[in-house]
Amino acid sequence: MIAIGTDHLFTFLTVLIMLVAGIACIRQWWQDNTHGWNISEELLCRCRECRLIFIGKRIESMTRCPSCQSLIRIRDKKSSKRMRY
Repeated sequence: MIAIGTDHLFTFLTVLIMLVAGIACIRQWWQDNTHGWNISEELLCRCRECRLIFIGKRIESMTRCPSCQSLIRIRDKKSSKRMRY
């Protein structure tokens, strides 16, 4: 059996926590870069309150209007029809 002292245990736990946090940061950075803003007509959103038209992220199902901060549901491609303006 391997004996681990308390100072080695705390060092090991600190390194483990930093490693997990680093992996989480790298994963988030990778997701933001690979799933960035995609300009397409299916992702155009229109706020019902202030009538602002803006682009929603493809990976989100709900977003907030940049102007009035109201919640807006982003329709997926299968159930939505193209918006005509």
